[in-house]
Amino acid sequence: MRSAAILLVVALGLGAMALPEPAQAADGLQDRFQEANGHYYKKRYGQAKTIYQDLIDTFHIRNAVVFYNLADTHHQLRELGRAVVNYKRALALQPDDALAQRIRDNLEKTTEALIDHHRKEEIVQVLDETHGVAFAVAHLLPDRAI
Repeated sequence: MRSAAILLVVALGLGAMALPEPAQAADGLQDRFQEANGHYYKKRYGQAKTIYQDLIDTFHIRNAVVFYNLADTHHQLRELGRAVVNYKRALALQPDDALAQRIRDNLEKTTEALIDHHRKEEIVQVLDETHGVAFAVAHLLPDRAI
C-alpha cells in the first residue's frame, strides 16, 4: 500500500505542474489522475493503466508521479518490461528524494523479477527441447536398452 506521504507528493506534484491549459482543464486532468488512482486502489489495473497512459500520451503530462503510478500499474499487471521503462522515466524527471528512493527500490525489485522471469523461461525452453541429447538417447536406443 502507498503511504499518505506518497499521496501528498502526488497532490503537490500535480499542483506544481505547469500546464498551458486554463485552470479548468488542469482541474479536469487532476480529476482524471484521481480517477486512475481510484481504479488502482480497487485493483482495476487495466482501467488505471489506460487513464495514466492517456494523461501521458494525449495531454503530454511529464510528471514523475504519473510515470511512477503507471510503472506500478504495469508491475501489477506483470508487464515487467514496461514497468522498468516507466520507473526510469519517472527517475529521469528528478523527483524529490523520498519519491526517488521509492522509485529506485521498485525499479530494482522489478528488474530482478524480470531477470528471474527470463531465467525461468530459458530453463523451460531447454527442458522442452525435443531434439537435445536426452531426447536422442531416450528415443534412439532400443526399448530394451533403457
